[in-house]
Amino acid sequence: MLSNGLDNSLVFRHGLCCGSGCRRTYLLSCNNHNRLFGAGRRGRGPPPGPPTRYDGSWLPSAGSLTLITVWRAPLDLPADLLSRCAALLSAEENARAARYRTSELRDRYVAGRGQLRLMLAAATGQPPERLVIAAGERQKPYLPGSDVQFNLAHTDRVMLCAIDRIHPLGVDLEDTRREVEILPIAEQYFAPAEFALLRDAPPDEQRRLFFHLWTRKEAYLKALGVGLFGPLTIPFPLEDQAVFRPNDGDEFNSDDTHWSIVSFTPLPDHLAALVTRAPDPRFTLQEFTAPGF
Repeated sequence: MLSNGLDNSLVFRHGLCCGSGCRRTYLLSCNNHNRLFGAGRRGRGPPPGPPTRYDGSWLPSAGSLTLITVWRAPLDLPADLLSRCAALLSAEENARAARYRTSELRDRYVAGRGQLRLMLAAATGQPPERLVIAAGERQKPYLPGSDVQFNLAHTDRVMLCAIDRIHPLGVDLEDTRREVEILPIAEQYFAPAEFALLRDAPPDEQRRLFFHLWTRKEAYLKALGVGLFGPLTIPFPLEDQAVFRPNDGDEFNSDDTHWSIVSFTPLPDHLAALVTRAPDPRFTLQEFTAPGF
């Protein structure tokens, strides 16, 4: 919107040369993957009760200003946690939740928005229920009057939220098991060279390559804030970590900005991409656990 499992303390460090002799280091750490869909409260943070501070003091060190934090959170929550999320939502969000046709979709929306508010409360120091989350012209969410940058992605059961305090960013997440018409979509939306690469790829590699490219394209468009109105057909680098400058065909990137791109597997059978304008970024992937969760 490839799959190898994550252990309980998985850290990747990659060096990348951008052509000018400098060397960039990217950090991706994944902690306690097995707790993501675990039952019960054991090991999931402080006892129940509303937090009295929203300054991020309960966050792990990955919340540092020097890092981009990508939070991973489940969307299927038990009833008690779901009710806590619902209590944080605005009137507009509650009205939108009520319009969902099934309780499953409604509960997942409430879980996502409630946890998003807690994440942003930690980043801004504001109470989660008082945050105003607005949408731009192309529906990219933002916090009016705040420098905090964030972006969301989700599949049926899990969401990602990338947060930085300075640089624009975008994140995308896809379940690689979903049925898609790979070649017709690629022929319409990918660069000719990308389509040719997919067309000629062995069947067992074609699906992974498709989602690898698609998540990068969508994360880039989300970072720009243009949605699918933007330039999907420009070519993207294939390396898992890359510094990328769009070509002249991108009318939305006219200032010759360089972007950093990283692909990662936040959980089995899923692929994600993060795109940021940060010149020398580090990324951490953290399971989200707020007080009482």
